[in-house]
Amino acid sequence: MAHLPAERTNIEFPFDTGVDYAGPIMIADRKGREKSKWYMQQRELTNGTMALIKDSHAPPLMWLLGRIARIIPGIDGIARVVDIQTKKGVIRRAFNTICPLPISS
Repeated sequence: MAHLPAERTNIEFPFDTGVDYAGPIMIADRKGREKSKWYMQQRELTNGTMALIKDSHAPPLMWLLGRIARIIPGIDGIARVVDIQTKKGVIRRAFNTICPLPISS
């Protein structure tokens, strides 16, 4: 093997590491703000609303269709659970596992 030139034998890092200036600025900019995803207004679920029941093991076209029979409030007074009447009977599900259908009358 041939000998390497002297300038190639010095230990050098392949790149320089620096400070990420955008990171702290973005953190300071968002400090004190509420999460934007909670600003979205959702319609109120009521008895009689048609809804699809999400199923992680089935495609969306195979989800059960039902009508909200009862809204169940929690200890804090906020409703997070509903009973849904389907062709298979009454099923109790959380709000985040149902998709209310936008039906205009």
